[in-house]
Amino acid sequence: MVLEEEKSYKILVIDDSPFLNNTITKELRKENYIVYQAFNLKEATEIIEKDDFDYIILDLILPDGEGEDLVEELPKSKRKKIIVLTSDNDTVRRNYLFNAGILDYFSKSSSLPVIINDIKNLIKELEYNPSINILIVEDSSFSRKMLYNTLKARRYNVFAAKNAKECFELLNKEEIDLLLLDYELPDMNGYEILTKIKKEKKFASLPVIIVSAVDDEEVIAKLLKKGASDFIKKPYSIEHLLLKCSLHIKNYINVKIIESHQKKLNESLKKIKWMEKQRNIFFSSISHDLKVPLNSISGFVDILLEKETDKEKRNYLKSIKNSAQTMLLLINDILDMSRIENGKMSINKENLNLEEFIEEIKEMFEPIADKKHLTFSVNIEGKTPKFIKTDPLRLKQILVNLIGNAVKFTPENGKVKLLIKKQDDKLQFNVIDTGIGISKEKQKHIFDLFSQEEDSTAQKYGGSGLGLTISSKLVKLLGGELQVESEKDKGSRFFFSIPIETAEEDKDDNKDKKELCFNKRILLADDDESTRKLMSIILSKMCIEADITKDGEEALEKFKNNRYDAVIMDNNMPNLKGPEVAKKIKELNSSVAVILITADILDAATIKKMQIDEYITKPINKQKLEYILKKIFKSKFKSKE
Repeated sequence: MVLEEEKSYKILVIDDSPFLNNTITKELRKENYIVYQAFNLKEATEIIEKDDFDYIILDLILPDGEGEDLVEELPKSKRKKIIVLTSDNDTVRRNYLFNAGILDYFSKSSSLPVIINDIKNLIKELEYNPSINILIVEDSSFSRKMLYNTLKARRYNVFAAKNAKECFELLNKEEIDLLLLDYELPDMNGYEILTKIKKEKKFASLPVIIVSAVDDEEVIAKLLKKGASDFIKKPYSIEHLLLKCSLHIKNYINVKIIESHQKKLNESLKKIKWMEKQRNIFFSSISHDLKVPLNSISGFVDILLEKETDKEKRNYLKSIKNSAQTMLLLINDILDMSRIENGKMSINKENLNLEEFIEEIKEMFEPIADKKHLTFSVNIEGKTPKFIKTDPLRLKQILVNLIGNAVKFTPENGKVKLLIKKQDDKLQFNVIDTGIGISKEKQKHIFDLFSQEEDSTAQKYGGSGLGLTISSKLVKLLGGELQVESEKDKGSRFFFSIPIETAEEDKDDNKDKKELCFNKRILLADDDESTRKLMSIILSKMCIEADITKDGEEALEKFKNNRYDAVIMDNNMPNLKGPEVAKKIKELNSSVAVILITADILDAATIKKMQIDEYITKPINKQKLEYILKKIFKSKFKSKE
């Protein structure tokens, strides 16, 4: 079934009532149809002789004769274009006209708007009919021919079969949209044919109308239960048959349209999934490419800061580190937005020394605040626990976003404050500023994606508009809700509360801040030269001997020929990816610990699937690496004296 495009039709309206004729003509012309008018039989005959029409709307009672006279004069090819419009409701007359081959018959007893609407609907319906295939299965040559001609007049595409064999041949050859099936056939009856048809999946929704002289209610019920759409008893009126056909074809078209839309929807969903997969691959790749240099910048700055004593140089180094952290924050925001949209964001809780954690944030923002002549203060109320269990990375991301915004939107000589306090079984974080504030209307949308207080805000203050959206979603993942209180030109307070999970102090937690000495041998694999150099320096300070390789295959060969206490490898390497190497290593020695270096946050299920023991994110944090190595090697280490 292929639907045709709508087109403009040439129509002749024959009616002696000027009002009725003019009104119908006017309404049809609104549909861009070409409409001619005749007010009696003589005018109509002259116009028809000169021109050909797609449809003729014919009144039966005219001043110079009756409509039947015109019908009888016209050849059959033109009779099937006639739509009778009359006030006469004589059933005999109606049947005569249908048997003569007219297209349809409308009564003037309906209101004029209804009549006009019925005519329009009929024409629009007939636009589809040439693309609708109807199969007639009838052994009577007279009945078969009569049905064939009737449906052809309706502009349907009609096929005919005289027995079951021809029926199945045509069903398998043509795309049939409606089957008119005689119940009594020479080789199989209608029930047997229907049973065979409905066994095939492709004919499950095909409408089948049974035509029969049988008047047995049990037989009719049996046919309907087997899948027949309707039953028409012989003898029947052509009008009744056409109405039934039209009804079931409309229903079938609707089913086909739904199936077509579903197919397109499924194709679109497949395309969306493919695009999401490509986007995730892109984000993963860009994350790796951006975080590798940031890892080197931050790592080497940390190493220089350990030895540098000159105050001015230390300030320069801290500025570089802060800039790298700011860039990392933006990268994380972009990547996390993608993860959250795909439902792949997870929380990884660890023991956290809250005082040291907040001190790091303070050190990060003090130089920025000083440069802008802002007062930046941190207040942790006395009842707040020193050690908690949470996701340090996500908590830091939230606070850095909120404090960063506060510093950004607070004018010179203003104040920014981080206040942390215990409230029952929750820990509340408050970021308070004396900045530009947010209007009541904008507060409703402040956590929406890319939302900022004013359209000009991004131009004046910068920023992606991602920070608050990400922070709001991350707070929810931590079990809280990010809220705002603000007044225009007076300042803002962003705050959230998360459930407290207290943690015991780690007795070995950087005891006396002395470096750890593990006395171990590991295999290090990373394709980035600067990362290899940085990791070599960090590991050597922990008394760890590292064999260094630059790709997955080389790492695997090294592992086969040497003994190692652990393996540290990058996730994205040439030849063999980190997870592939991890799997092969575990097959060779299931007890050796494998640590993955990655730009992504991994959940427990992913870690298990990758067959790794731990992972560390870029940029690599030395304290985080020490913590992981302590977990892996447990008590088999000592502090450097």
